[in-house]
Amino acid sequence: MRTSSSCSATEEVASMRSGSGDEFDVIFSPAGAYIRGFDHESAMSPYVDDEPWPGVVDSVPEVFRRYVEDYYEIQVDLDAVRHVYALRPLTQEVVAALNSKVAWAEISDAATAIGYAVAVGAAS
Repeated sequence: MRTSSSCSATEEVASMRSGSGDEFDVIFSPAGAYIRGFDHESAMSPYVDDEPWPGVVDSVPEVFRRYVEDYYEIQVDLDAVRHVYALRPLTQEVVAALNSKVAWAEISDAATAIGYAVAVGAAS
């Protein structure tokens, strides 16, 4: 196991790599802790059925929205976050709901460049 306080002045990390594919990381911060782990023989392993374990990521859109609202001190449209999180094709309306100051053409070009679907007939 390895620990480090060098990632920032307010965060510490504990991690472990087994050498056989199993690993975990725990990040401790004043806001809380983030834990990521992987056990290649676990029933929860994505190699079992290529899907996250039921319920593991269900609250991600809500948690992301709370983070953005707290960090940037802005309101975020939860339906727009859910739209992107579900990997539905990007629309000008969704982009505007998330950031009304960004140019649609720039975002749609960037989305296309990384293979993210852009809605057919969306203005460019």
